[in-house]
Amino acid sequence: MLTALTAALGVERSILATDDQIAHVWSNLPRLISRIPPEQRSETLVRMCVAVAAGLLDSAINYAWNAAVIELRDKVRRFGLTVGLAMWENRDGSFAPRDFRVSGRVFSCYLNS
Repeated sequence: MLTALTAALGVERSILATDDQIAHVWSNLPRLISRIPPEQRSETLVRMCVAVAAGLLDSAINYAWNAAVIELRDKVRRFGLTVGLAMWENRDGSFAPRDFRVSGRVFSCYLNS
């Protein structure tokens, strides 16, 4: 199917993951998905699975990343801005991230939600 699709589009089949790579990822997917609580399985997760099946492994990573960002935004909404700001507040009362990699992401998730 993928060979026919890429041929119809006039592109090389090699732009997608190989059949072996797809089979390997696909065989590991049920075990990995079973570790995700059913209430956290979302449309994004389904899209990730379809991307894997089509050999679009880079797209699958993007869907996994999007799911993580959505979950992080939900946590910021649940805990509120005060928790996000607490990560930025220094002992002297000034505001600057103690660990920008973490607090910056949390704060920006709140602002973008």
